[in-house]
Amino acid sequence: MKIMITGGNGQLGIDCVRIFRKAHEVVSVDLDEADITQLPEVERLVQTFTPDIHSMYHCAIPYTSKKAKRFYIGKPLS
Repeated sequence: MKIMITGGNGQLGIDCVRIFRKAHEVVSVDLDEADITQLPEVERLVQTFTPDIHSMYHCAIPYTSKKAKRFYIGKPLS
C-alpha cells in the first residue's frame, strides 16, 4: 500500500514516516514541495499521485511557531 504523509519533515511526520515505512511505501510531502494551505496545491498533489495513493495522513502544522501557538487540538486559542 502507498501512503502520503504531509508534513513529513516535522516532528509528528518524521515518526509517522518511520513507522509506516516498515510495511508500506511512503510518499512524504513537505512545505518546500507544496503549500497545503492552498487548495490548488492540494488538488495538484492528489492528481499527481492518484490512484497510487491509498491513504493520506495530514501531519503538517502552520509553519511558523507564532501561528502554531494559536492552535490547540484544532481550536484557535484566545
